[in-house]
Amino acid sequence: HFYKRMMITQLKLLNKTIRPCYSQLSQFHIWASGPTIDQSSAPAEPSSPSVLLFGFAGSSPHHLAKQAAVYSSLGYNSLACILPAQHLFYYDITQVQACAQKVVEAAYKHNCKELVIHGMSNNGAVMYQHFTQLVTAQYKDILIKGAVFDSAPG
Repeated sequence: HFYKRMMITQLKLLNKTIRPCYSQLSQFHIWASGPTIDQSSAPAEPSSPSVLLFGFAGSSPHHLAKQAAVYSSLGYNSLACILPAQHLFYYDITQVQACAQKVVEAAYKHNCKELVIHGMSNNGAVMYQHFTQLVTAQYKDILIKGAVFDSAPG
């Protein structure tokens, strides 16, 4: 962090406009959780959708774990992720699209072909937008069965 601060200070001294560059997806993580109910006593669902949780800006995995626990207790698998806030705040569409691509890959990895998306706030709405655009254009075998918008813009 010291080196980064020193470079920013030097660039400011040179009167250059700086914009942070986050070219790697190292800050973007996706995690999965499964149902917590006893599957032997649960009614068999022929094709139960998975839930895709998109967190709000500045949220932590702990925040989304609470939401995922609700869905897990109802018998649903879930995937959760949080778009790094700088991608939204600096309008870095290339990085947002790269994150959406990572979510598609995770959906395939966890065999989530039918999804209900739960987007939280602006960050969740932006991820919903880019994920659904990607699915509609390139991954027609993923079916979006519903959406929940929690505090998203109107």
